[in-house]
Amino acid sequence: MNIQLIMKKHLLSFVALLCVVWLTPARAVAYDFEVDGLYYTVTSSSYPHTVEVVDHSFYGAITIPETVVYDYIAYTVTSIGERAFYGCSDNISVKIPATVTSIGDEAFYLSSGLTSVEIPNSVTTIGVAAFRECTGLTSIEIPKSVTSIGALAFYICTGLTSIEIPYNVTSIGESAFHRCSGLTSIKIPSSVTSIGKGAFARCSGLTSIEIPNSVPTIEDQAFYYCTGLKSIKIPASVTYIGSYAFMNCTGLTSVEIPAGVTNIEHEAFSGCSGLTEIFSRASVPPVCNYKAWLYVNKSTCTLYVPAGTKAAYAAAPEWEDFINIKEFDTTEISTLDAEAAETDLSDCEIYSAGGQRVDALQAGANIVRMKNGKVKKIVKR
Repeated sequence: MNIQLIMKKHLLSFVALLCVVWLTPARAVAYDFEVDGLYYTVTSSSYPHTVEVVDHSFYGAITIPETVVYDYIAYTVTSIGERAFYGCSDNISVKIPATVTSIGDEAFYLSSGLTSVEIPNSVTTIGVAAFRECTGLTSIEIPKSVTSIGALAFYICTGLTSIEIPYNVTSIGESAFHRCSGLTSIKIPSSVTSIGKGAFARCSGLTSIEIPNSVPTIEDQAFYYCTGLKSIKIPASVTYIGSYAFMNCTGLTSVEIPAGVTNIEHEAFSGCSGLTEIFSRASVPPVCNYKAWLYVNKSTCTLYVPAGTKAAYAAAPEWEDFINIKEFDTTEISTLDAEAAETDLSDCEIYSAGGQRVDALQAGANIVRMKNGKVKKIVKR
């Protein structure tokens, strides 16, 4: 065989081996000591002595102790370290002790075998990508002590069906729940003042979400590709809607823009092809950047604007493309669920979202002129 061919084959094999080594994540973890299959790093060598969990050597039900004794010294376990339970494909469940205050970055990253985790009421922070791609996790209880949820914290946790964000949380990091396609509903507490970019992007199973009146901006891609969303009321606190914020929310039929919104960035509602009505309470048409309403049917979607502002909207960039612009009195209109509305609507004028007079409430949004002359938006779910 040609010597050059042999050398070429050896060289290719060596390069392939290098690629495998380079692409394979290293699991060599530095630690100070091991007790009962859990590995620890000392975080304080003086009293009170503390450690964090950095690795493990077994699976199944894992209960992390509050204290661990090594070399005659008792250490308190105060944190779950970075990548401590990384890549666990075998079934595990983890109980975290009440002494732990933080869950580190990527602590359970890629642990598809994680079925449950018990987080105590002592934990205040959930780190970046802490539970990223834990696809076997179906539910998790975030304790009231948590104040921040890190970026990518539950990214691609496709098994999650519900989650409750506790009141003390003030920030939800970028892409924190990105691609949690199993989530159907989520309530964000009024303590939250910041929802990061892409926080709920591609949560295709999400049908409803409550955004609190404490959030000033809807960040870029916040609800991007949430195809299951039917309607959304943006709170009065919001002044800015970011790029692609609701892009391709194809199930969205109704949206309400509060009075304080001044800017709607490019393609914010692009691809929301199911929209039949838009309520804007802003007396000055918000500045809409390039293609903010791209692929919204401007012929069939009714744009409701404050009384006396139709001409301004009809002349404003992007808004001018809507064919059916109607005025309403913002001081009289209110939004109610059908269950909370008056049960007797026999003498009321009922209109569908498209503006047609109907005999009874239709599924979705309805415009109703009540017996006392007031106008209400009533949503039948």
